[in-house]
Amino acid sequence: MAQVTVTVHGRRYAIGCQDGQEEHLQKLAAYIDQRAAQLGDVAKSLSEPQLLLMSSLMIADELHESLLKLEKLQEGSDTGEIPESDSLSRNQPEQEQKEPSDVADALVACADRLEKIATRLEKD
Repeated sequence: MAQVTVTVHGRRYAIGCQDGQEEHLQKLAAYIDQRAAQLGDVAKSLSEPQLLLMSSLMIADELHESLLKLEKLQEGSDTGEIPESDSLSRNQPEQEQKEPSDVADALVACADRLEKIATRLEKD
């Protein structure tokens, strides 16, 4: 079993993992660190467990939204329908296709919700 040290919000953690998974684990930790940094000024007023919980909730929300989108895509493929976003992108030349901003919008909405939760936690 391998061990890797990751850093989240300036704090180092020693984590065990399967051999060969060290780089993947470091990337996951960097993602968590990025989400913690998104909390900005709110993060300064949170304890470490609260910060990690808020970051986890943000990531769980991303996962939930992604699973819902996947479910919709699968439902469309079961019925033979092309999802609207796919039908639009298929009609555009490959060079003109743009990245969907759905993920960014979901992150902003999630951050807003988490800031409200953090504010409530601060009052308690």
